[in-house]
Amino acid sequence: MAQGSGICGSRWLLLSDGALPTEDIYFMASAAPWLRYAGATVTRLDTRGWASPLLCWPWLDRTLVGAQVIVCRSLSEAWIDLLETRRAQVASVHYLLDDDLDAAARDPGLPTRYRERMGWVSRSILPRLLALADEVVVSSEELATRIRRRHSRIVTLAPALLVSPEVATPEATLDGWRLGYHGTRAHLRDLEQISSALVSVLEAHPGLTLEVAMGRYTPASLRHHARVRTPDPMAWHAYLSHLKGSRLHLGLAPLWPTAFNAAKSHIKFLEIASMGGVGLFSRRAPYSNIVCDGEDGLLVDDDPADWQRCLVRLLESPRETHRMAQRALEKARDIGSPTLHRAFWSQRQC
Repeated sequence: MAQGSGICGSRWLLLSDGALPTEDIYFMASAAPWLRYAGATVTRLDTRGWASPLLCWPWLDRTLVGAQVIVCRSLSEAWIDLLETRRAQVASVHYLLDDDLDAAARDPGLPTRYRERMGWVSRSILPRLLALADEVVVSSEELATRIRRRHSRIVTLAPALLVSPEVATPEATLDGWRLGYHGTRAHLRDLEQISSALVSVLEAHPGLTLEVAMGRYTPASLRHHARVRTPDPMAWHAYLSHLKGSRLHLGLAPLWPTAFNAAKSHIKFLEIASMGGVGLFSRRAPYSNIVCDGEDGLLVDDDPADWQRCLVRLLESPRETHRMAQRALEKARDIGSPTLHRAFWSQRQC
């Protein structure tokens, strides 16, 4: 795999199995626009629309030759068969992984269907993709440590900030605090751990509203509260639009101690900052690695009482909370800059 050669004329082919957030955050929305501007050809092919790769012939046959291929998380067995057959014709294969799939398969707190799918990917798909890859690109140091025993070349690429407001959300007034939780169902248990604290804070602060983007999966104690909005879980591009159009003052990122959670990236720090807010984060990696406690976020212990205490602290200090949010946005722009992704992928030009 040659590195550092010219971008003009290079060809990238992302074989998509539907992991759109991963694809966009780590390549398509962060690096691909710049690669195209510099003269590269970048194509995302939704493999789910083709029962067999042969249906894409002869275009795919021509496209594969000399292409740099990216695969994110999973791929169907038929498409892996193709890559294995044509491996000598492609220039390189980069496997992008942002979760510990083995840990997901073993975690009883995750939704059953999700856990079963991750189990199948872990057993049947992951070993084959690891064997195909020139390198494995992972989203956190903990995940790198876990995968390193299974591949000789592991590199870490932190997530990119895709939405960046000009300034943090304006300082809250007494009756205008906006609090948000935007985790997926995979983190329902984490939210449940702090739901009693959230109810207590809502009852004590009538100017506070909470948005939980889980729809009917929202814990009942929150779902039935008059000042809690529960929009349905959103498809990726709808969620991106929501990030661009929404502003909040405070964001929640509880991450209870599980093997699955421990390998996560700090993406929620970037997402909360992208809505102009300051976050409350569990006091563990990945957040303890980047949050300066009390300066650009709060690190919170695994105790609902501590979540309540930290929320009240921020609600009672609107000016300092706004300053923390502004510092969080500045840090997010730094550590999540798409220029880091452009440099990363341009170094991999063949």
